[in-house]
Amino acid sequence: MSDLIVIKFNGADTAERALASVRDVQGSGALGLNDTAVVSSDAAGNVRVRNEWSSGAETGAVIGGFVGALVTFLFPPAGAAVGAGFGALIGSKLQTGVEKGFVEDVAESLTPNTSALFLIVKSGSAADAVVTAFRTFEGTVYQTTLSPDLEDSLRRALSGAI
Repeated sequence: MSDLIVIKFNGADTAERALASVRDVQGSGALGLNDTAVVSSDAAGNVRVRNEWSSGAETGAVIGGFVGALVTFLFPPAGAAVGAGFGALIGSKLQTGVEKGFVEDVAESLTPNTSALFLIVKSGSAADAVVTAFRTFEGTVYQTTLSPDLEDSLRRALSGAI
């Protein structure tokens, strides 16, 4: 099971910078992510959504590539198409990413010059790693499935209280 964390920030580029901080913590091995998305609204209110591939899509692509290579070896003309189709099917069945409709709902709620960061954190990730990633940012927890204690720590970190 994974946890969803959605944080809203002042500043159109703040969510991108916060994601970079999360990626730094992830690089240390203390934090695992299944998916991320960044939504930003510039000063004119133009909204941009950047949703990264989920781990389901990545797994589907790897399996599809393997199946494609195997089928290409056995049946040369059809291998690439079969592998791509199989990979897409597996990726859709393993969908663990941020739901597109939810991202759109949050995007509609953004005011000009604000942004939001969506994280799907793999279970087993160190709880303090999530808080550490956001210590230098001010933001508001929009929605989360974290435990009440961890959510409170995250809220305090985003308010500068930690």
